[in-house]
Amino acid sequence: MFRLSRYLDHLPVIEPSCGAVSRYQLRQSAEEHHLCTAEVAATMLREVQDHSSADVLDAYFDLFNAEYYTSRRGVDMSSASTQARQRLSELKEVNVLA
Repeated sequence: MFRLSRYLDHLPVIEPSCGAVSRYQLRQSAEEHHLCTAEVAATMLREVQDHSSADVLDAYFDLFNAEYYTSRRGVDMSSASTQARQRLSELKEVNVLA
């Protein structure tokens, strides 16, 4: 996307330092180390020391994955959904998510 959008040429390129494997389950990337947009955003938030926002984004990302996977593939992902909702509840309790 970045290389095809010439209007972004003037913006600095920041490459996240991440060795994680993508948790995105809806589509498979050609490369194992490629992350989806939400995963990159959470990684970048951590790199600028905004761990709270990264945690919230990760929890919503996990919830999205579980719910969407269930609706598209008919696989019971209720355990993953429950875990993500519990994590969001915990973040709300510590005032990370208001």
